[in-house]
Amino acid sequence: MRDDIHKSAPVNRAWKSFLRHCAREADRQERAAASARAALVSDCARELSPALIKDLKDRCTSPKTDLFRENLDGLRAAGQSGSVMDQQLVERVQLRAQKGKVDLNVLGEELAGVIGERKDSQKRAIRGHVLKAGGKGASECNQAVGNSLNQISVPDLARDILENDGRVSRLHRQKRGVSLDEDLRGGG
Repeated sequence: MRDDIHKSAPVNRAWKSFLRHCAREADRQERAAASARAALVSDCARELSPALIKDLKDRCTSPKTDLFRENLDGLRAAGQSGSVMDQQLVERVQLRAQKGKVDLNVLGEELAGVIGERKDSQKRAIRGHVLKAGGKGASECNQAVGNSLNQISVPDLARDILENDGRVSRLHRQKRGVSLDEDLRGGG
């Protein structure tokens, strides 16, 4: 398999880094799993608006039980001005509000659904690219992609984002390890 397959992948830089780790046999275990988590967390941090999450949480905990149904236009406007993940979250919450009361549990389920959709769409994009351009070793790389992404607990990540008012806590951010190429002596 080509070492540079990640460079032409139709995904952003964080996901390309993940693909690079999956393509290298030595990196397929811990490094691939850590970069998968980092790429998904990066998407959440970039595309989920803390203001929108806070607004949705406030609506869920408001004593007014029909706050979602009464002010769907304001919620639609908030989602339309945001990113794709914001829009998806607003759409999902609106659909649930039409069926009944939306509480924090429902909001968490819908947030997890949005994050899960992102994880699945990136997985499909990467796997398709690897099958198309990967050549020999593509199946091992795609297996590593699936294994690494399956290690991410989407409900835990969604819960963390809700508990931190739309921000991802340090628990889910990638911990920087020591690079094998790093000069640890500090001499330059």
